[in-house]
Amino acid sequence: MLTSSGLDVIFDEYEVAAGAAGVVEVHIPMKEVEPFLLSKLDTPTTQEEDSPIMNPSNKPLEPNGKYVALTFDDGPHPIVTPHILETLEKYQARATFFMLGSQMEFYPDVARQVALSGHELANHTEHHPDLTQLSEKGVKEELEQVDGRIERLTGQRPSLVRPPYGAKNEMIEQIIQTKEQTLALWTVDSLDWSHRNADQMYRLIMDNVHPSAVVLMHDIHESTAEGLPKVLDALKREGYTFVTMSELLTLK
Repeated sequence: MLTSSGLDVIFDEYEVAAGAAGVVEVHIPMKEVEPFLLSKLDTPTTQEEDSPIMNPSNKPLEPNGKYVALTFDDGPHPIVTPHILETLEKYQARATFFMLGSQMEFYPDVARQVALSGHELANHTEHHPDLTQLSEKGVKEELEQVDGRIERLTGQRPSLVRPPYGAKNEMIEQIIQTKEQTLALWTVDSLDWSHRNADQMYRLIMDNVHPSAVVLMHDIHESTAEGLPKVLDALKREGYTFVTMSELLTLK
């Protein structure tokens, strides 16, 4: 997470150290981060890079079709997200990516790649806070920053908002409704963030999937990218068609 004081990096258990070490937090002062940010900002952009990418229109769905919406939170990630995009392309599957604004700022080329690949970009807040702990002004700032980033990239504001941890209250629901957006949760949780195991992710999804399911995954864990081909292959064999969450909601 990029803040005014520097870059805060959080590694989960087993990611960079033994499990006994627990969650590892690292703070890199802004003076050490700035040279990299400035080099990115100083890089000339082409007209094509400056032009918004118009997302493909959502296709009408058959009322009795067997659909599943694959959703990915917390990206974009410079390694995992492109890996996931390759798998989705192989299976001709469109998905919805609930992006963090701070990650979009740090990896703009990856966010652009997601949009260019025809997937839906949606709002997952700027810094991944528990919105129920913020004031009304704080909630609006967290959401509006990401709306602006996605609109500049795609030419349109996102229609979906997923609050971190699924945490919501009446104020948050009212803010999203006033912005004419939809609060978007999920019906099948892969728990990929917890177990970091491709086979366990597969079992959880396949044991709980159902027609019109919304599957929650995260495009920041390599184990998720590793397990995705097996999941898509199994869903395809069971007759599911992969759609964006906005497409799926047209059936509701």
